[in-house]
Amino acid sequence: MIASFLRMPFNIKLQNISRAIPIATLQLIQKIFAPIVILVRNYLGKTKFNKLRGQAIALHSKVITNVCNRIGIERTTRQNFIRTARDNGKKLGLLA
Repeated sequence: MIASFLRMPFNIKLQNISRAIPIATLQLIQKIFAPIVILVRNYLGKTKFNKLRGQAIALHSKVITNVCNRIGIERTTRQNFIRTARDNGKKLGLLA
């Protein structure tokens, strides 16, 4: 019994889920932080949430800039760090 449970796949397959749930929602749920982000957005409201998220993104970009300036990293590399942070946020579901 336990051995068969351990062999079960834990990832969600879109083909196995009912079509009652939109595909875009299912794709968001598969990302780690997307359900939390969606709950917070529904709780705060879209405008307040977008304002808060914009402030968080600006603060994170500012931290990256300050670290790069302190270490002496050039502007193009700093921009690549900020782009990487954005892409990682998308992959994790923080921009859901």
